[in-house]
Amino acid sequence: MNRLLVLLTLLSSLSPAPSLRAVTNTVTMQNFSFSPSVLTNKVGDTVRWVNQGGSHDIESTGVFKSPSPPVSSYSFVFNQAGTFNYRCNPHVGFGMTGRITVQAAANTSPTVSITSP
Repeated sequence: MNRLLVLLTLLSSLSPAPSLRAVTNTVTMQNFSFSPSVLTNKVGDTVRWVNQGGSHDIESTGVFKSPSPPVSSYSFVFNQAGTFNYRCNPHVGFGMTGRITVQAAANTSPTVSITSP
């Protein structure tokens, strides 16, 4: 019984592998561009847009939309896989667009090894 308790305590203290943790990626907005303008994320990751100068907003039609410009920063969590094109509405005519590709996270089961009874 003590070994089972020790094993359960050990398992409950383990954190997920780094590849399974959600991350936040930052995209800067400056002049008439997003940097980076193309980004790949995993489901559950967040993208945070940060304005470094100018009157910008961020919109992906039907998916997300920041408040009206000027936006100092805006974050969105991507909970589904797919490709999401976005733009800055005031500057789309200057080519201020971007794309986020969101990949489904690998579905892996945890493993446990018991080395003695």
